[in-house]
Amino acid sequence: MSRFSPNAEGPIGDWQTSKDKLKDCIQHILHNKTFSDCQFKVQTKSSSAQVFQSHKLILAISSPVFEAMLYGVMAEENKPIVVEDIEPDVFKALLEYIYTDNINLVSSDHYCELYYAARKYMMPYLQKKCMEFIESTLNNNNACKTYEFAKLFEEVSLMKDCLDIIINQTESALNEANLKDVKLSTIITILDLDFLNIQSEITLFNAVRTCANNNNEDKGLKRFNSHVFINCYLIVTLCYCFISLIVSFTYFS
Repeated sequence: MSRFSPNAEGPIGDWQTSKDKLKDCIQHILHNKTFSDCQFKVQTKSSSAQVFQSHKLILAISSPVFEAMLYGVMAEENKPIVVEDIEPDVFKALLEYIYTDNINLVSSDHYCELYYAARKYMMPYLQKKCMEFIESTLNNNNACKTYEFAKLFEEVSLMKDCLDIIINQTESALNEANLKDVKLSTIITILDLDFLNIQSEITLFNAVRTCANNNNEDKGLKRFNSHVFINCYLIVTLCYCFISLIVSFTYFS
């Protein structure tokens, strides 16, 4: 009589005998779906649906949110749990961290998304690891986007670090390639700073134009014609000239 593993195809192969550590056994059941008893259907507007098999007990001992979700009074048996606010790749990384204590991501953007997932499921140690990576990879190329992340989650220290980079490396931080998906409100915040290290006000003008053209939340601004942007540029230039005159007058007085 053949023996079969629950929720898995094929006979049990005595795989446990080849594992000398518990973590190796746990990693095995993650990748082979052995003994799985819950499902997650993960899909966002920008990604197709993926289904992840998992284990209630392991998730519950890792997160109070998972515990309530899987063992609480509102838990639903045999129904996939739908997740629509986390990308499938990031949710996969979340599960891998729970099962293996490793994070298999490389980009700061993905770590920001994983930070959100860790916060959602109340996993403070994972939040800390994500924040350490985000801080260690902060540079002039991602300062604007990281500032938005820090502002969203009220990470005051990280916000300050981002602004310090933007102030001291304004030209490169506001490069068009670094402003993809950056909100216009962020550029306005930067314009309000007391000092920016720029060679010309054209840098600010181009940053405003780039965000207005590329930012989805400001679609209406795409219809602005060139005269509007010229007026914006003139206003910025006049403001800087006015400030320069005040500084000069104060100095020579």
